[in-house]
Amino acid sequence: PPSWHPNAEDIEWTITTFVGSSEIHPTWGENIGTGQDIVFRFYPDRITVPYFGTRIYFSYIQLNDIGLPVGTTNNDYIFVYKNPEVFSFGSDVEMCDGETATLVLDGSESGYEYQLYRNTVATGFPINGTGSAINFQVTQAGTYHIEATNLSGSLNCSSLMDGEAVVTVFTVPEADPGSDEPSYCEGDPIQLSGGPDGMANYIWEYPDGTIVEEQHPSIASADRNLHHGTYTLTVVSFDGCSDTETLDVVVNENPVATLQADFDVCE
Repeated sequence: PPSWHPNAEDIEWTITTFVGSSEIHPTWGENIGTGQDIVFRFYPDRITVPYFGTRIYFSYIQLNDIGLPVGTTNNDYIFVYKNPEVFSFGSDVEMCDGETATLVLDGSESGYEYQLYRNTVATGFPINGTGSAINFQVTQAGTYHIEATNLSGSLNCSSLMDGEAVVTVFTVPEADPGSDEPSYCEGDPIQLSGGPDGMANYIWEYPDGTIVEEQHPSIASADRNLHHGTYTLTVVSFDGCSDTETLDVVVNENPVATLQADFDVCE
């Protein structure tokens, strides 16, 4: 109290709420010490539903040596707001550049706001809880976590969700198909080249639908019916990222020589 009555040797505290009816809560606090050195300790973590966000009254009365009230009594009140419940969040993701990963928060609460952070910096807009799981879509590499905030009151009580997600983004290779000549005659050899080097797989599809899994395949003898047209090269990196490009190859028909008809000549 601000001052002690000269005959006071003890003090009695009461915590009261009025949710529907008056109710006293002796387990929400305790006296620490004795006499006029006594301190009352309140435990907000013992508050339960439905008392969050309602007035919690504290009153005291000073007592003499035989337990009778002396002096004046006083009271005050506070509000206690609930910290968001902690839900599990995220698992590590590996993806290729240009893809989108979905990070999942296992649950949420209505009246709470959930903010995603990337490398400790807030990213995107906060999402209001619905009572169900929340999906967050991300495209950038980084370490992600979520902080939930109670929108009631002015204190912005918050909790970190349990876990984080490390998102790794791999570079997508650029397929680079080529040939040793821009055009060929039927019967010529064709040498194809696939880039870049160092890929896990090179997959060629010829104009006739033939599939060849080599980086630099060759065709011994060009045939216009089989080898003239568009070649497709798909390269796959060791990270599993792929790219596809096309190459147009011209195979010209060989000319057909014709002889003139027989005719008479003089000696």
